Amino acid sequence: MKKSEILTIAYDKLKASNIPDYEDSAKRLLAHALGLEYVDLFKLENIDDDKVSDYLKLIDERCNHAPLDKIIGYKYFYTIKIPFNKNVLTPRYETELMVDRIVTDIRIIYAQAKLGVNISPITVLDMCTGSGCVGLAIANTTGANVTLCDVDNNALNIAKSNNELNNKIRESKGEPPINPNFVLSDMFDDIKWKFNIIVCNPPYIKSKDLNKLEIEVRDFDPMLALDGGKDGLDFYRRIAKEGHKYLKDGGIMYLEVGYDQASKVAKMLEKNYEVQIKKDLANIDRFIIAKKRVKNAK
Repeated sequence: MKKSEILTIAYDKLKASNIPDYEDSAKRLLAHALGLEYVDLFKLENIDDDKVSDYLKLIDERCNHAPLDKIIGYKYFYTIKIPFNKNVLTPRYETELMVDRIVTDIRIIYAQAKLGVNISPITVLDMCTGSGCVGLAIANTTGANVTLCDVDNNALNIAKSNNELNNKIRESKGEPPINPNFVLSDMFDDIKWKFNIIVCNPPYIKSKDLNKLEIEVRDFDPMLALDGGKDGLDFYRRIAKEGHKYLKDGGIMYLEVGYDQASKVAKMLEKNYEVQIKKDLANIDRFIIAKKRVKNAK
């Protein structure tokens, strides 16, 4: 069967099911069904008939609004490969922007070391780590000493597995492994030391709004990773109350927040931090960068 013909069928089915990225979904699922890299798909003209039915089953899954990355089974997040299952949140592109800022800031610190400034190894706590995507991307890119923490043991085991996968990829490139720490803890309860950086993308959806989420999120992401309590701010209250105790002098906290939460979270933090609010590419206040005030060093 011609590739153009099967893609036309897929486009029509996906459009009829109101899948907004129908063309990208159709092509990426076809590459997945054929066991090809996406770029190699464009070299093909014909598809073996025995692959067509398998492909259309994947299209049917997407028509039922199963997230594309969860059908394929993995996603590339920043510099790492992250497989998925129902126990962890699918990371959003906005979170990559936060990681990029952290990586840039760490590289600036390391650049200072090359100029003769005495710099100790950078320590990072990735709170509410989930799949581990944030902490692993930071460790993979910068070599920082990263600790990944989550209250859910299933999520933490997935993060460990993802670390093993990416270490195999690093080994294939002749690169040394990364060796983050993994801590099972309800927020800061079992954290025993201080860090240069704390990063957290906590659950921040209001409990009453969970049923209003898009199907791809509501039916396929774990509620534990979404529910931020009555007003969506439960986790930020704990972070504001306790976080400065686990930051070294001059330490920085990076937080992702909901579209209408930045000013509220900033106000919670202003007592102990110098706070900046940063926008995402949609011009939404999406990130908090909070530097610990020296007066709270003790």
